[in-house]
Amino acid sequence: MKSKFILLSVITALIPLSAHADQASDYAAQTFKDWTVACNNQRVCSASSLLAPADDAPNADEISSVALTVERGAAADSPAKLSLIASGEEAWEEKQVGEALGLDVGEQTFELAKLTKQQVADLKIDFPAEQVAAILASAQKATTIKLLIGSTEMDISVSGLSASLLYMDEQQQRLETPAALIKKGSKSFTASLPKVASVTPIIQADEAGEELADVQAEVLATARKLSLPAVKNCNAERQAESEDTESMVALLDTKNYLIGLNCGSGAYNSTTLLLVAPKDQIEKAKLAQIDQGTDGDALLTGYTSYDGSTGLLHNLYKSRGLGDCGSDADWAWTGKQFTLVRLNVMDECRGNMNFLNVWQLDLAKPKSE
Repeated sequence: MKSKFILLSVITALIPLSAHADQASDYAAQTFKDWTVACNNQRVCSASSLLAPADDAPNADEISSVALTVERGAAADSPAKLSLIASGEEAWEEKQVGEALGLDVGEQTFELAKLTKQQVADLKIDFPAEQVAAILASAQKATTIKLLIGSTEMDISVSGLSASLLYMDEQQQRLETPAALIKKGSKSFTASLPKVASVTPIIQADEAGEELADVQAEVLATARKLSLPAVKNCNAERQAESEDTESMVALLDTKNYLIGLNCGSGAYNSTTLLLVAPKDQIEKAKLAQIDQGTDGDALLTGYTSYDGSTGLLHNLYKSRGLGDCGSDADWAWTGKQFTLVRLNVMDECRGNMNFLNVWQLDLAKPKSE
């Protein structure tokens, strides 16, 4: 059975964001040397340095401990935000709390407040807003950036940073305006904010009214016997097991179950076939309707779960075991279908766990039925 999260493979071309783009596949992450950047359907952009060199680069086995990220909203007055995100707990430790922080950008050093316990816990350092513009301006001329924590130095590549910032300006229609990060000018910023759909998830009013554990085995056994071709294919691909432990049953609303049939597991991903079934007539289950983001037959590959309190179906797909590339997505149950409301991607398997958002709808408070 061939199944994959198709948005990872078909989004490759440089696509300008327009008012007519209305599918997640219209948006893409772009890579410029050691940086990757994406702008979503709300024209919110984020760029991040990659921690490991490309496979064909010298010292390709070396991995940095921190990534520098730049984020900016679409509004004319949205400021650029700058952060450092650690790749793991080894980047900075609690014993370093209280040590001086600094950022060497070329020949200029920016002094920051001392490292705090909260920054160590969050694995993140946010730069003061008043320093961001100066740091980015210096970084465009620099050949190196170093994070300084006491006597510890951590290298961050600047190769591709300027191209990433230029891409953000282009997508947000800031070029030649005073608000540009690259190529500032005197033109007026006239771009209006994109219109974004609002989705209201439907949830079960009172999950405590029924114990799923009492019916799960029976529901799964009935679903496995359905004559749907997709179910037959799923059963054929699945390795025989005494218990269907990797499948799931969840309450969607007062009338329906969500059934996730495991169709096989690999080293770090599994494939799940999604069905929606009337609670009192499991034999009438149908393939879940998913508006976008799947490879057909209501199949999701990765780690798939459903949160009945939010009405959100979640899928995390790993392109490799480290989990530094793949996709991370949520769909909202609307009573008829699952609507993609969030998609984060990381196409480059180069040590960065900070997936970039390419699709985001507005979520209203879940409606109980």
